[in-house]
Amino acid sequence: MKVRIRDGGDGVQCWNVDPITTYARDCTTREARLSDANPDLAARPGTITCYGCTALDYGHGFGCTAQLTQTLYHVRGEIAPRAADAAASLSMIPGLRGRID
Repeated sequence: MKVRIRDGGDGVQCWNVDPITTYARDCTTREARLSDANPDLAARPGTITCYGCTALDYGHGFGCTAQLTQTLYHVRGEIAPRAADAAASLSMIPGLRGRID
């Protein structure tokens, strides 16, 4: 899994670095294990991209702008999965906080 964290959207450093990197490490380990066990399996790595924290309206703190796409697996020579199949929710990342005051 690829991780791209860009700090400082509104001058706030990312407070989700630890949960994001832990989740990405676990996904990368799973991808490697599956690839080793299944030589005909192809994987398009997922990504977690943080665009920098953003200030919420009306003084409600700061919000996370991270976006997550899942790793897509398919058998080589078969029909590749659609990009829409990679949609994922940030709730899949344990410990991720969507907002901070």
